[in-house]
Parts: sequence; C-alpha cells; structure tokens
Amino acid sequence: MIWYLFLATALAASSMVGKQWLISLRREPGRIAIVLVWCMVYRRIQVFNTMLLQGGTAEENCYKVGFQNYSNFYRLYKKHMGISPSQLKKETKTSFRTI
Repeated sequence: MIWYLFLATALAASSMVGKQWLISLRREPGRIAIVLVWCMVYRRIQVFNTMLLQGGTAEENCYKVGFQNYSNFYRLYKKHMGISPSQLKKETKTSFRTI
C-alpha cells in the first residue's frame, strides 16, 4: 500500500489527476493502467509543447519525446489539445507580437 501512495503522489504532482482519485482506483487495476498511460501521454505532450515553442519542427519534436509515428501523434495531439501543433505555434507567435 505504501508504494501505491508514493505512486499516487508522484502522478498527481506531474499531471492534472488528483491524488485522492488515484488512491480510490487501487482496487481496479485495469483503470489504473489506463490512467498511467494517459498520464504518460499528457506529460509527453507537455514536453512536446515546450520543445515546439523553443524551436524545431513538430515532426522532429514528436520523435524526440518518444512517439514512433507522426501521423498517429498528430491525431492524438489534436484530440487532446483541440488544435494542431502548427496552430499552437502560430497562436503563440501572434500573442507575443500583440503584447
């Protein structure tokens, strides 16, 4: 049980998932696996966003954060973020110019 509390605390700190919610899943191993995968994907997308805004192409950065196929990554990114990587880059550049 102690390892699970440590894991829940670490995941809650690095994602948008609440610690108590993670603790409540301890009796459902299938759901825990899904949450872990989601947390890893979310974290990779966060790192991708940072790298994209620092420079480089979307395709290069996609491979750097561990995705194997840009097409699959693009669909996943658009589903989770609601915009494409190129739109994020354009909107960020535009918002910096208007300040």
